Order: sequence, then C-alpha cells, then structure tokens
Amino acid sequence: MSIQGEINQLCDAGLLDRLVLGTGEPESRVIVVAEPMRHILEGPYGGNEEFERAAQDLKSLLSDFVRGDKITVSRRSGGSCQLKQLTPTSTEVWEFRSSDPAGDDPGIRTFGRFAALDVFVAFRWQYRGQLGPIGSRQWKHYIDGCVADWRKYFPNSSHLKRKRFHDGYLSNAEEA
Repeated sequence: MSIQGEINQLCDAGLLDRLVLGTGEPESRVIVVAEPMRHILEGPYGGNEEFERAAQDLKSLLSDFVRGDKITVSRRSGGSCQLKQLTPTSTEVWEFRSSDPAGDDPGIRTFGRFAALDVFVAFRWQYRGQLGPIGSRQWKHYIDGCVADWRKYFPNSSHLKRKRFHDGYLSNAEEA
C-alpha cells in the first residue's frame, strides 16, 4: 500500500487528522496531524490567552503551508525561516517554526516528517523556550519521539529522504 493509502486509512480510523482550511481556498499541500497536534490546533484552551494566541500563530503558518504559499526553508543552523530540517539530518525530522514577530508571545515548534512531496505529518509540538539550546536533551527527546511516532503510525513505510532540499520535499519554497 502507498503511503497516501496508509494516511487515508489512519485518517478514516481517526488516528490522524488532515488539516483542512475550510475556506473554499485551494489546498495545494497536505498536513496530517497526530493527537498532540490536534490539541493545540483545536483547543480547548481553558481561558489561557497566551496559549490561544500561540495556537493561532501556528494555525496561520500551517494554513499558509496547506494553501501552497511560499515557505522559507533552511537545512542549516541559525537564520530565519518557517521550516527547518533538524540535526542530525539523517533523522529527516523537520520543525515548523511559529513565532510572534513582536516577540511578545512564545514561539512554538512543530515536529514531523515528510511522507511525500508536499505531504507533512506533524506529530508533536513544544514551546521554543522549553526546548533549551539547540542540541539539548529536550531537542533530542522531541526528535527521537518523532522518529518513534513515525514507526508507530507507519511501521511498513519510509518517510521521504532526499540528499538536497530541491530534490522534492516541498514545492514553492525559498531557501533561507
């Protein structure tokens, strides 16, 4: 069975959800989310305004991705981008980087892997401030957790692996 067939089965079974814009706009890309991601995208937020604002920023970024908007991407440390491949790159774990431009709200990192060109599976999230410095034990925990989540949901399928970014992770991307 193809990876798309597996995704469809998992969505039909309620184990994963497809992020849908619901605006009538064309959806050029796909994001599929696991349970921890559902919570931040759907709430409830329990009156926590900071959490709700952070969730709205993240929803906006993920909607841009689904809509097919240009996404800035980096495979290097540092710099400003919306999507970044984490190290070690051999894990093929990526993070969406949602942050408030004014710096007033906490940044959120969403961890996942590409299943195919323009198809991203998001498993986990965390506030950037809770992760500590790049390479810390917390970062490793989320990267390793993402790898384990892939094995749990897709035990017989491989994630997308490319040597270079432009070899087919994402259309309409700009390297930062």
